[in-house]
Amino acid sequence: MSPAAACLCVLCGLPAAGKTRLARELRGRAQTRGWRTLLVTYDELIPARDWQESEWKWHRKTVIMCVERFLHQTLSDQTHTLSDGVGFCQVFLQCPLHVCLQRNRCRPQPVPDEVLLQMCERMEPPNEIRNPWEQQSLTLDSTEDIADGHIQKLMDLLVSALENPLSPVQDESQQKEADRRLCASSVLHQVDQTCRRLVSQTLTSAREGQASPDVMKALAKALIELKTVFLKELKKDVLGRVSVFPEEPVDVEKLLMDVSAMFQRRSHEIVSKHM
Repeated sequence: MSPAAACLCVLCGLPAAGKTRLARELRGRAQTRGWRTLLVTYDELIPARDWQESEWKWHRKTVIMCVERFLHQTLSDQTHTLSDGVGFCQVFLQCPLHVCLQRNRCRPQPVPDEVLLQMCERMEPPNEIRNPWEQQSLTLDSTEDIADGHIQKLMDLLVSALENPLSPVQDESQQKEADRRLCASSVLHQVDQTCRRLVSQTLTSAREGQASPDVMKALAKALIELKTVFLKELKKDVLGRVSVFPEEPVDVEKLLMDVSAMFQRRSHEIVSKHM
């Protein structure tokens, strides 16, 4: 197989293990070689408030989908496709939990300690025996500053990954269907958040309007039931409309506006019955 036209390098480790700092250093080194780079930083894309719930998973899936689209477009611009193979490597930053906790607490927007503890329990270093695609991996101790020699090893790892791209998946039909559903789930998640916000606003307005406790309780129950039924009805439609292919883009902003208007109309009907 010929050398890859692009390489995806994943830096993994606990929050505050030093991934962002190392990524910026690698990016500088890569640019001195004339390589074009794109740095995707989870901490800058996932709202801090979502680290306390499972919502970060939705954001992560959306980021992965966007990276895949970017790779498709980049390779297409170079008359390549993903079927030609893409270089892949990963770097695991190994750092003691207590060090990460201390560093994290010094951040402007720290990740909650309980989230970091859960990640520590689930975090697994690369295993090239179990996962063949992890053969191009490197583990570094990031307790202290990473030495210049280690940076050079990472650059050599990138070169090796480019020269030895992963074999392409021949049948992508299942993956495309999975991506379609992933995109649909992401949209539905945004719709759910929009409906939650509208319910909260409606209840706040009712409370400011001096609604009695009994009315507030009945109204909250009715609105929650409305949201459940509304999302169930919408799910089938969204699954049919959403596509991950660029030639069939979905205007998510317009969809959310339409959904918001529709949900508000139904919620106003409920409010009028209770007040």
